[in-house]
Amino acid sequence: MAQISSLRSGLIRGSFIPPKEVRELRDLTRYKRKLIQTITSEKQRVEKILEDANIKLSSIASDTFGGSGKRIIEELMRGELKPEAMAELTKGRLRNRKAEMKEALVGNMEDHHRFMIQAHLTHIAMMEGLFATVEQKIPKMKGTSLWSKYHSLVGRRGKKKALVAIGHKILVMCYHILKHKVPYKELGPRHRDERRKDRIAKSYIRRLSSLGYAVTVKEAA
Repeated sequence: MAQISSLRSGLIRGSFIPPKEVRELRDLTRYKRKLIQTITSEKQRVEKILEDANIKLSSIASDTFGGSGKRIIEELMRGELKPEAMAELTKGRLRNRKAEMKEALVGNMEDHHRFMIQAHLTHIAMMEGLFATVEQKIPKMKGTSLWSKYHSLVGRRGKKKALVAIGHKILVMCYHILKHKVPYKELGPRHRDERRKDRIAKSYIRRLSSLGYAVTVKEAA
């Protein structure tokens, strides 16, 4: 109670509130991570139900929900094809393991299994739809250095790792803002390009200088 009174009287500073852009990106990043966790959990539940039906799809396919795995699950839900016919649906490297796949698909899929799998597949589809919506929202935050950082990482690391990296960057930013008691300063989307340009120029100048050249750098008009 004494701490609350001190806070109201101004003796203790209130919690730091990050800038609007940082808060929005943080919310999107956290929610997207939650969606990924939910989708992963639902897929694992489908695998457990298949195992309960003695379908060992995950023991052969490294990704149960890859191209071949999805086609096989669809046919298992229909219940029309025999194991040997479903094994023919495999693509890529899995085609070399058709005999093993045929054995893995010999099980006992009952109506209960199909009902539960369909429930989980429906939930996965909903979560993936939300995932896509959130993913589209992030690029709309153009004009910020975080947006620029995100897109510079996506091509090299993929979307999931890029989001984790952005989340980490936001935490580091908040730490420095709190430590040094300075306001957030938006550097703009071209900040990374400018820093990269300076680093590249300095690197070439050092290399030329080591070869005995005197270098003068002047920006083009």
